[in-house]
Amino acid sequence: MTRTSAALVLPLAWALAACGSSGAPTPPCTEFAGSITITSGAEWRTLVDGGCTSVSGDLTISGLANSSLQGTPAIKTIGGRLSIRNNPGLMLVDLPSLTAVGGDLDVSANAKLQSFLLPSLVTVGGWLGVSGNPTMTSLGVPVLLSAGAIVVDQNDGLATFGFPSLASTSMERVEINNNGSLVSLAFPALISVAGGGSSSRKSSTPKLHLPGTHYDSGLRGDRQQCIS
Repeated sequence: MTRTSAALVLPLAWALAACGSSGAPTPPCTEFAGSITITSGAEWRTLVDGGCTSVSGDLTISGLANSSLQGTPAIKTIGGRLSIRNNPGLMLVDLPSLTAVGGDLDVSANAKLQSFLLPSLVTVGGWLGVSGNPTMTSLGVPVLLSAGAIVVDQNDGLATFGFPSLASTSMERVEINNNGSLVSLAFPALISVAGGGSSSRKSSTPKLHLPGTHYDSGLRGDRQQCIS
């Protein structure tokens, strides 16, 4: 396995990394040992072209003016935190190969983000937070089995979503708040939430599908309808 070392803001650190030549990285560079901060489309392309399948630390994506992060990245695992935050032009995130995030997964304050799709994601070691994305209409994490917590908050365009495979019994909380267009959400496989409940606060009553779910601390929140 070829690894980079060192610290960790693209593109300079990547261009000098041991897995590449003196110019752009030469695939395959299977593991980036450290954390990466990406602030431009050019840096994203450098990561993509490097063929990296694993980042041992955090991956932070912030300040992007380009409209999409999709398709080609081969990254399958992130050992630390994945943060996609404050990207003023970003409209689509589609990372089809990503299966695991070791830390938190934060998708927040992306003013134009419409679709967030992680079709292969199975585990999130920390919190999964989707917050403050006012134009988001599509949230797709269909095979997620476990996360430390789920928080979906202040995404005014999101009318319906669910986590069809989520079944973790050790989550700290499931919290659904202040999504102004929300009419329906589903957690059909969820069995229990160890540290809290599930809440939905908005101006109208959504349909909350949580069959057979047990809350050690009770079901919290107002204006909700449970369907068993």
